[in-house]
Amino acid sequence: MASSQLSLLSPSPPFNPLEGPVKRCQLCNEEKPLIAFPAQPRNVDNLDSRCKTCIRDHARLRNRLKRNNPAPPPGPCPICTKHTERWVLDHCHTTDQFRGYICSPCNLGLGHFDDSPALISAALNYLLESDAHMHIGK
Repeated sequence: MASSQLSLLSPSPPFNPLEGPVKRCQLCNEEKPLIAFPAQPRNVDNLDSRCKTCIRDHARLRNRLKRNNPAPPPGPCPICTKHTERWVLDHCHTTDQFRGYICSPCNLGLGHFDDSPALISAALNYLLESDAHMHIGK
């Protein structure tokens, strides 16, 4: 494919006349030059969606929370009760407050629901209603 055709397929990033191409960080929501984003080969633009400053600040927060709240010994996850050898630190992304340690799948699950009790409650209602409909007539 010719390079002129290739450029039509992949839109160029926004451009700031003083800084060149820019990208918006998903955490701080600031537009920054592309150099402010580390490489991430899994993304379409080969750049992380978070700027280096936000990544560094989040790493510092996690390290401080881990230092102040040591991980428990292996045991059951407080959410799913599966035995857990490697704990994941869970914290509120709004207040940065430590919540506890949970297993990785539960941490990912909470993240997929944006840590929202309302969304988790809606998901629970959906499952309960679906389950009730499946058992009607049996």
